Formats: sequence, C-alpha cells, structure tokens
Amino acid sequence: MQGRPSMTVHKGAWPPGTPCWVDLSVSDMQRSQEFYGAVFGWEFSQRAEEFGGYSNAFLRGSRVAGMSPPSAPDAYLASAWTVYLATDDSEATDAAINEAGGQTLFPITQVGVHGRMALYVDVCGARFGTWEAAKHGGYELVSEPGAVAWCEGLGDNYQAGKDFYEKVFGYRYTELPGEGAGYAMFIVPQGRRVVGGIGETVDGGPPVWTVTFEVEDVDATAAAVRAAGGRILAEPFDYSYGRLAMCQGLDREKFGISFTKHQ
Repeated sequence: MQGRPSMTVHKGAWPPGTPCWVDLSVSDMQRSQEFYGAVFGWEFSQRAEEFGGYSNAFLRGSRVAGMSPPSAPDAYLASAWTVYLATDDSEATDAAINEAGGQTLFPITQVGVHGRMALYVDVCGARFGTWEAAKHGGYELVSEPGAVAWCEGLGDNYQAGKDFYEKVFGYRYTELPGEGAGYAMFIVPQGRRVVGGIGETVDGGPPVWTVTFEVEDVDATAAAVRAAGGRILAEPFDYSYGRLAMCQGLDREKFGISFTKHQ
C-alpha cells in the first residue's frame, strides 16, 4: 500500500476504473459482523434474502463495504476480500478484459435496481470484480478511519499487469522509485488523483487484489483484531506514507490497516 485518494465522502457512481466497492463472503455472518464491528465500528443493514443474504456495512451512516454468506459466485472467492472496479458499460469492459487476456469467472449479472456485477481474473491471475452502478454507487466513505484507504493489484509479471489495466481501463501510471518489486500508482482517465496501485508480488506471493482500511491508531486496531479473534500477519511498521499492519479475519481473509500521513 503506497498512498491513498485524498477525497473522503462520495455519492453516486465512481469514474470507470476506480476501485469502488469491496465485499466479503463469510461462513458465519453474525460472527464476522461482530468481528468487523469490533475492529472498525461498522453497523450492518438487514440481510437482503432476495440477494442471498447480502448485507451492507455502514460507518457513521455511509456505506463502506459488503458481506454475504456463501452463494453461487463464491465458489471463486476462497475467503478473500473482493475489490470491484467501476464501469459505465459492463459489456464493453467484459470484451476489453477478455481481449486483453483476462478471463471471466462469473458473467455480468443484474443485481436488482442496484447495479450489475461480474467477476474476472487478470493476466497475472489476480481476481477482481466490476460494478456498473445504478441505485448502489459503491462505497460512500473513503480514506477515513474504518473505511477503505487503498486497493492494489499484485501479480508476478509487473509489466503485463500494468499493460492489462491500461488496455482495459486506460490507467495512467506514476512509477515509485526504489529497489526490489516494481510498483506504480494509477489515475483513471476521468480522474485527477491516484486511486490505487499496481505492483509486483514479493517472496512468491499469490496474485491478488488487496484492500487496506484506514484507522486512527494501527497498534490499537491490531490489538482489537487479536481481541476479536483475528491474527496479525505483519506487525505494525512505519513506512513512507504512515504506519501499516497486515491482518487476517475469522475466515482467514487478509486485509491491511493503515494510518496515512497527510501530505
């Protein structure tokens, strides 16, 4: 995780290519809702049985994430947070993904009046979703404690990953200097600020899109993760943009927590 968008509250659809939503399929909804409620202060909507028991997480009245029990698409999810990238034309994006070497895991599906979703893997094997907003624009609060701070796609072929997302979404990159794994922050064509990152996996890690949540105190939140039954995979450490730790939830899903310095 290298930085974060500087905006906070957002209403409506996000510009195409922007990480716009995250959700998680869990084995025990009540247990996981209690976990994330204790860690981030989330409150959850009543489960929508017409959508497989899906529930939205809210923070101070703003929508921040989703959670559901296992359902048909979740055969591909393997207890991991899914990052969704915004689109304003699902069919065109689907065609671009497959033409650029990606694969469709779950086809374009209408989600009531809320929007349309699909699931894919990119050329490096990282899984991600697309979301075409209607009534549900995506998350409404970002870069605030308890909300998404940053999303990034990691793979074992850095250049191929960058080329893929440039072809599909038109990403414009800013390379970060330094030795070791390659990393670039990206701006979408309709945007002015960096909204995510594309990087190279390290130490043989799997290809993945990851999510990091902003917190006020990384060490205190790490303690809350442990107290609620989770694990700390990487202890809190300082880095160029603030302080960061890597965590694991009750279904072994991984996520980051960060305090980001304002620059």
